[in-house]
Amino acid sequence: MSSLPTLHLLLLLLSLELQAPKAQGMPVTAPQHYSVMINEIKEILQKSPPLNSATPSDTEKTILRDRASLKPNLDAFLKATENFKEKGGSSISKNLRKFHPCLPKAKPQTASIVIQNDWEDFRGKLYPYLETLKAFLMIKSVWFS
Repeated sequence: MSSLPTLHLLLLLLSLELQAPKAQGMPVTAPQHYSVMINEIKEILQKSPPLNSATPSDTEKTILRDRASLKPNLDAFLKATENFKEKGGSSISKNLRKFHPCLPKAKPQTASIVIQNDWEDFRGKLYPYLETLKAFLMIKSVWFS
């Protein structure tokens, strides 16, 4: 009597045990969707007249470009959207919240941007932040896909 059928059955059972369980929870957003959400935010920002003098300082630009500050900056922008609901803050907030689970936890001492209760200041700081966010998410999607 051959042991081949027994070996085949044993290998089948073993392969079923070694399979990793399927991930549950939040679906992974494709990189194209990141770009779409960022472009939707930019369209809302562009509905207002062009920016006058609301460019971030060099220190603010450094904080906005710092990948370690992505999550604290996102929290600052989410909080600021509450002040601009009539200008599209709710839609901006809805899109920004979708990025929260994608970002790494920040160290406790990580600086975050300070946003004045001024639409021009908010817009001027959100544009460079969105570029940093987009670059981070594109790199992340390449490494983890």
